[in-house]
Amino acid sequence: MDAREAAGSAVHEALPARWHVGPVSFDPGRHAWSVTAHGPLPGRGKAPQVVTGTGPDEVAALRDLDDRLRGVPWPDGGRLEELNRRLRQAYVAGAEEQSQRAEGRGLTADELERVLGTIQAMRSGGSGSPSRSEGFPSLRRLELGSSARAWRPRPTRRA
Repeated sequence: MDAREAAGSAVHEALPARWHVGPVSFDPGRHAWSVTAHGPLPGRGKAPQVVTGTGPDEVAALRDLDDRLRGVPWPDGGRLEELNRRLRQAYVAGAEEQSQRAEGRGLTADELERVLGTIQAMRSGGSGSPSRSEGFPSLRRLELGSSARAWRPRPTRRA
């Protein structure tokens, strides 16, 4: 059994029930091989789930699809981790800039800890930051719903 057959067998072992694999094809626009697995048809008007593996050759594309089907994490963290790192850096840089404008100095150690705690809270799913409306009374009024001017739908009359 050659490497291509072994990779293809691994993909078929990893497939969930009622899924099927399409052919391995070369995409000249991306200069890469790709192979796609399709899930069962979910119903009328809904698209099936699709998982695609790509690579520089057929075997790499099949192995990538196998890893994706099995949920194997990428060793380098992938693009998402890089994006998160850049967003954290930009958030801290923005806090530093805001401190320079408002206080005329950089962040203190306590302020930096609070900023980093906010980032950690946002990553864990909490809000981590004060309400966006703190400095905006009109937004605070809308959040609280206590304003008489807040828009409310009119009740409809039935005939």
